[in-house]
Amino acid sequence: YPYGSHFKQIGSTLKYLFRTPIFRNAYNNQLSSSNEYNNYKGLMLEDTGVLYLNKFCQNVTGASLTFISEKSESDYILKIGGEAICFEFGYGRKDFSQILSTLENKSCKYGVVVSSSELKLETTQKNSINVPITYFLLL
Repeated sequence: YPYGSHFKQIGSTLKYLFRTPIFRNAYNNQLSSSNEYNNYKGLMLEDTGVLYLNKFCQNVTGASLTFISEKSESDYILKIGGEAICFEFGYGRKDFSQILSTLENKSCKYGVVVSSSELKLETTQKNSINVPITYFLLL
């Protein structure tokens, strides 16, 4: 089920989920110059990550993927059975702040940050990991 109150779910802006990154790239290349590529690399990474997670959910019984619209929290929550894993995608260096906020507020067990940062484990709770983009794309 979606997170948040009924008003919050209706009042949130609609986000087009599970688009293939190739469509976003083709659309943006038609409308903008190659200099603006840096502005939407993060969105393309998010589309790619969600595409991977959505395919995973199709192959696992009982798995679901939920988008979180709050800016201070991670992007998605993947639920498998009774366990929840929050995912944050971003191009460039990212820290664990959004993941830790989601772990606390949404009762997730684990957190995954996919970014340009190096592979590392979150040091305080040791239940979150930062995965480099290239490692994630090897899935």
